Amino acid sequence: MRKIVPYLFALALTGLVPWACTSPKLKLTYKMLIYVQDSLGVVRFADSVVTYVFYADTADWQVASYRDAAAGRITSRHGNDSRSSQFMVQRMVPVPGEGEIGNSDGNIGGTEQALVVGPLQEKPVLMVVCDVEHRCYAWRQVPVAEGLDEIYIKLYFRPWKSDPQVYTESRWNFVNESGSATP
Repeated sequence: MRKIVPYLFALALTGLVPWACTSPKLKLTYKMLIYVQDSLGVVRFADSVVTYVFYADTADWQVASYRDAAAGRITSRHGNDSRSSQFMVQRMVPVPGEGEIGNSDGNIGGTEQALVVGPLQEKPVLMVVCDVEHRCYAWRQVPVAEGLDEIYIKLYFRPWKSDPQVYTESRWNFVNESGSATP
């Protein structure tokens, strides 16, 4: 009996280890509210936007130009390699009314549409958002949290911002290549 107990214990432990080591599945969806602000401060919903998702780290990959952003391509920081996204997003869904998504500023709701990105099932995630009309783009590594189903975010393009043409807001890297002072 003493010889059987260690074997039974090892067998029980072997059955528990795979179960204990599995992590929750990732299934996060971003719902993005994307706006364009003109030089007078007037904000309107951006309707000429495409978004690309890459399972890549910003320490190794970047968006090199507007042309790459519009084509859904990233470039290696360590060489001349590039990758194209197979995950382009253009699907829009109506945004819930004011107060339904946990904000109190009153700017969300009504007839606006959110760009739906996801579900994201791996990490790290590099997301590229391109405003085709104004030749602007933004990119960043976005957090993908386990156990969280959806996140609403707002993104503001400011095509009038020409000095500097490259700027950072809320960890997003923005680049304006419009060449004009007004949108």
